[in-house]
Amino acid sequence: MAKIKQEEGFYKELPKIYEFKDAKEKEIMLNRNFKRVNEEVDAMISEILGLPPRES
Repeated sequence: MAKIKQEEGFYKELPKIYEFKDAKEKEIMLNRNFKRVNEEVDAMISEILGLPPRES
């Protein structure tokens, strides 16, 4: 455990990428990202299987 603590001492703080003014704004952004990722995965699967793209 001591070696783990020592290793953690070398970690650097990560910069904040997003700053939300409230929980609602955060939820909206996360939902948009979730929807976009799902659409991209659906498109990749359709392309791999040779299916026509799904309509959103």
